[in-house]
Amino acid sequence: MKVPGIDVSKWQGNFDFVKARSEGFEFAVIRAGCGMVTDPMFEKNYARAKASGMNVGVYWYTYAQSTAQAEREADCCFGVIKGKKFELPVYIDIEDKSVLNCGRDTATNVVKAFCNRLASKGYFVGVYSSLSMFSGRLNDSELQGLAHWVACWAKECNYPNTHCFGMWQYGGETNLIRSNKVAGKVVDQNYMLTDYPEIIKAKGLNGYTFDKHDINKDGKVNSKDLIAEMKAISKGKNDSIYDLNSDGKVNSKDAITVMKKLSN
Repeated sequence: MKVPGIDVSKWQGNFDFVKARSEGFEFAVIRAGCGMVTDPMFEKNYARAKASGMNVGVYWYTYAQSTAQAEREADCCFGVIKGKKFELPVYIDIEDKSVLNCGRDTATNVVKAFCNRLASKGYFVGVYSSLSMFSGRLNDSELQGLAHWVACWAKECNYPNTHCFGMWQYGGETNLIRSNKVAGKVVDQNYMLTDYPEIIKAKGLNGYTFDKHDINKDGKVNSKDLIAEMKAISKGKNDSIYDLNSDGKVNSKDAITVMKKLSN
């Protein structure tokens, strides 16, 4: 899959997410802050991206030079994003020279400390950096359990570890694939290569709550789930996700379970 999206911060000002959506961009990763400072456009960008119908992720630009500082930044990030829902990961953006100049081990430990802190609070986490930094400035073998968002402004990206390579930033000011402008402004552009919304909703992370009645995993329990359950019954499916009353069978009793949930 290659789902097109953008990433934005205060530098885009009052960005028109509706226009970006009409141009074919389906998600936005929004900067929540940097260091210990909240991005002044985060709240507006989040609200506008959600209102446009885009899936949303978030990133935090790090200046941390120790694990203790990374944890403090993670706590600051949590304070900004708690109570909101994100369909894409929460990323640490590690690219600042002040961090990378501390050496591979320190930079890698910063990433792990930040991500572990937010993962413990129920977030699906990841790391953003450039292709060259992943290979030359981080111990990337220690970060393979994290979702990777790789910046490589080119026509192709040869990041080798496909199991964690879930997003590719293919252009910003330089863009070899399409115009560098979205909704009239220069914006970083990306392809989502992994279906993060489905994974995150199914696991009940990033502000979503796992509910077995949410058959279609869209984060809501409504008539669509009843329809999905009835279709599963009519097709004779016996997957455990449709066995809502845990009696080992998928039948009308499970549809009644959904109906009762909807009536509450």
